[in-house]
Amino acid sequence: MQSKRRWLPSWQRIELVEKCLEHGMTRRQAASVEEIATGSWAEDRPSTPDRQPRLTSAQDHDRVCAARRRTGWGPRLIATEVQMAHSTVSRCLERRGCSRPPRASKEKAQRFEWPCPGDLLQMDTKRFQRFTRPGHAVTGDRHRSGVEKRMRVGDEFVHSLIG
Repeated sequence: MQSKRRWLPSWQRIELVEKCLEHGMTRRQAASVEEIATGSWAEDRPSTPDRQPRLTSAQDHDRVCAARRRTGWGPRLIATEVQMAHSTVSRCLERRGCSRPPRASKEKAQRFEWPCPGDLLQMDTKRFQRFTRPGHAVTGDRHRSGVEKRMRVGDEFVHSLIG
């Protein structure tokens, strides 16, 4: 005896869909013409079960969403407040469409346009440390005396201008 919810190979599903599109049939009509036991594939109903006894109640959904709107917290913090598992809180937020807050719009970049080249210049500076002798990469000697450690040699500054 074949199961009511028999699996269809892809080539049969393609044939059924082509019949539906070409002749304007429903999936059930196309399956009866082909004499295929399509089972649940041809049924025009959602795949959610008819009965869900352990589904979170609407009141709990409301509590979770109210806490989200009030605080802006994520599922883990809301879960401690409403005394529920954070996975349940995540599912509640997702079902109600408030799992991710809308992204803040970015500010438009301020662009400058000048009539003549060179009117607007960009200056950049870079600081480089001076040193008294070559480092260990060159000499292979990592030892520095106390005098060398305390010696303040200074900095060099490089300025670059882009026009």
